[in-house]
Amino acid sequence: MLNKLLYSKRGHGTVVLLFFCVLASILLVDTLIHDRYLVRKNSESTATGLIPARKNIVYPNTFNLANDRQDLLNHYNIYFNESNAQANSDAFNIFRYDGSTSWLHPQLIGGQYHPHNLQVYEYQEINDCAKRRNDISVEISNYIQLDPELVEMVKVMQRQLKTEKAFEELKPFFKDDLRTQLKTGSLTSHWYKFAGSSVWLEKLGVHMVISRVIYSITGSKRKPIMSLAYVQIYDQYWTELKDVELVLPIQNELSETEYSAVKFPKFLPIPFYNDPKYQKKVYYGPEDTRLFLVKNDQGEEEPMIIFNSYHRKVIKNDGVSEKEMTVSFGFYRSMFLSWPFRMQRGKINVDGVSNKKSDSILYNKVVELRREDVPRLKIQKNWTPMISFEDRDEYGHDRYMYFVYRWSKLEILKCNLDNFIEGTSTCVYDYQRKLDSSGDEVGPLRGGTEMLNIRDILHEVPDALQGREMWVGFPRAHIKDCGCGKDMYRPNLAVITKESDKSYKLTQLSSYTSLDIEVSGWTNPKILCASRDPNALISNGISGWTYHNDVDYLTLSLSVADETNHLIHIKNLLNTLLYSTSMMKREARDGFDDSIIDCAISESSKFCKSYGEEMKKLDKTPPPEPDY
Repeated sequence: MLNKLLYSKRGHGTVVLLFFCVLASILLVDTLIHDRYLVRKNSESTATGLIPARKNIVYPNTFNLANDRQDLLNHYNIYFNESNAQANSDAFNIFRYDGSTSWLHPQLIGGQYHPHNLQVYEYQEINDCAKRRNDISVEISNYIQLDPELVEMVKVMQRQLKTEKAFEELKPFFKDDLRTQLKTGSLTSHWYKFAGSSVWLEKLGVHMVISRVIYSITGSKRKPIMSLAYVQIYDQYWTELKDVELVLPIQNELSETEYSAVKFPKFLPIPFYNDPKYQKKVYYGPEDTRLFLVKNDQGEEEPMIIFNSYHRKVIKNDGVSEKEMTVSFGFYRSMFLSWPFRMQRGKINVDGVSNKKSDSILYNKVVELRREDVPRLKIQKNWTPMISFEDRDEYGHDRYMYFVYRWSKLEILKCNLDNFIEGTSTCVYDYQRKLDSSGDEVGPLRGGTEMLNIRDILHEVPDALQGREMWVGFPRAHIKDCGCGKDMYRPNLAVITKESDKSYKLTQLSSYTSLDIEVSGWTNPKILCASRDPNALISNGISGWTYHNDVDYLTLSLSVADETNHLIHIKNLLNTLLYSTSMMKREARDGFDDSIIDCAISESSKFCKSYGEEMKKLDKTPPPEPDY
């Protein structure tokens, strides 16, 4: 049954024989060395073509040019080479990618996994948490931590400050501090890289990872001045390519698309309002960046970023001429979308007014997400993105982006991905459980990863899904003063269902899950549950989820203590949800409320308390404060 529902995305004769084998081997090695192609292959004999230790220039597998090394070098030198020196076969590993389109690899499939239990709450007519609880088990790998390398990252920032106009405006924030920090080895007091999320670019055979980087001038993690978006490229095996150029289709400010060779790693030129004269009690730049794929109007998968950022808007404009004009500004932290492969000229949509210093500069395209007919709130954060396959079936692409605006009371927003008005995407409610819901309180469940449409994983649509849509993801609960420090953050597994009557339901929700990932202290790594600190393990993105031989594999990205990026692989999560829960059952769905949220948060609070008690026994908590 399963394989109908699912599919996976990817003597003398002896002497003579030995002579030809050796000769063939020599010719093969010579070819591999000459072409600088990767010798490492997986068990299916599919070479990625990437060499982590060398500079790679990668053309997509759809590029209309023969995969001949000299032809590629000639093309690169004519169209993309920015230096005076001509690229040659000794300088670069250049090729058109022709490897597997799947991010799965043999080590992931055949790696070691161990059982991990989840307490999932499901809707039942009886208001009893114990009867709503369904204990399920999946398999998880040991977690891996991506290299937190800061030296190379800061050197990248130094280069971009010198060579890219989009970063010149940030120079007053850094002055000569970066050189000093590198010289004294004090980077870890000023720079923090975390909240990584990623997408697999199947035409190039690489993972594109975006991390949130915060910078503190004072050296206090509690008082950062700026947040930035840093992009790194990893191969199929999660080895970073530290010097790579990807040939990408870049859309200019006139919406014209042409290929360009883009160097990584790099900070993205995402436009944001900033003023070097004001560096106290402000926080500039894109915060909580999340990367995911959408299908654009050309039918191609394209990365998109959601984030929130401080920006400025004109709220009052008095006067009859420019010389007599008096402008009043409002300042907000709002939600934005950005496209890493699309550009805009200037940044009036985040500064509020035109500025001759930036009007001619190219930045990544951004649009503000704005609820229709609702005044801007001072702070908007933690919208959870979703894609509708009903829209894809109807329009052939993602015409709208959907967001869980509020988990409690369940509110879903629908925002347009075209026809922007003054750099703004209009968002309307696609669903509100209570039309009279009011107030800005979000509740403890929020943010986390995108909610992945299970049509992204299933090939054939099962009968139980006809007329319905389902999404699975990992929001995270933020619970205050629950027994470990100031706040605790952990992932929660969630399933959202859209019924044929267009109503949305939160049908499954787990309590906190640790995924057996060790959490360090927020200020002091060895001290947990400090009274002023959060205890944070936050789910950031689903890096991939697919099937291989009727087994589903998911890679989840998480961050610990706002300082690190982790990955963990989960095996058979979707299979378990499909066959061990009521997820696929068609039932009367009336009467849904926040009861399973209440159950899951109550159990999560118990987790927090038990965790705090365990850390105290292990002597990992701070000593008691003196009693004066």
